[in-house]
Amino acid sequence: MNTNTRDKYNYFTGCTTATEIKARYRQLMMEWHPDRHPEADEKQKREFTRITQEINEAYHAALASANGTTEKGDDGRDHTYKYNQAEEQAIMDKIEELIKLHMEGVEIWLIGYWVWVIGDTKPYKDLLGRNGAGLSFHSKRLAWYWKPYEGKAWHSSASLGSLAYKYGATQFKDDEAKSGSGSSRQSSQKGQGKQRRERAQLG
Repeated sequence: MNTNTRDKYNYFTGCTTATEIKARYRQLMMEWHPDRHPEADEKQKREFTRITQEINEAYHAALASANGTTEKGDDGRDHTYKYNQAEEQAIMDKIEELIKLHMEGVEIWLIGYWVWVIGDTKPYKDLLGRNGAGLSFHSKRLAWYWKPYEGKAWHSSASLGSLAYKYGATQFKDDEAKSGSGSSRQSSQKGQGKQRRERAQLG
């Protein structure tokens, strides 16, 4: 993998909405995060770290440029994105923390502004819980969750699939880290279709 061909100013080229930007961020992080490359030597790890820092910087710039934009969600309603740097940074940090756990049989989802962890999470309950990553377990949805601020809450009995349909969802999958740089250049149409298929997995 040639890390010298990456231009930080092109990471989010072609992304015009917050949904597209977050989907691209997912692909980039799964491709370039140093913890996705345990086989790398120290020099390569430093380069992956540098690229990840560039991606994070570009991600904030891209989201800031999307502030106030409106897009139609899967629920058929118009949704206006409001950029909050502190909130977006907290979400990024939590996702990075969870990626570093290398949990097999587990999926990490960003639904709206909440991070959800589903799948075979029982072996990782100590890592995910209050004394670990600080997530809480939702007994009805059988999933772990984390939200940026305590003041925000969903007063809903809807399934995760329904929440993903309403608020939008992005999945961080282990196999995307192995798919190569082409994954970060998928068309928005293919990416949106993939997201719809992924949301259906939530039930």
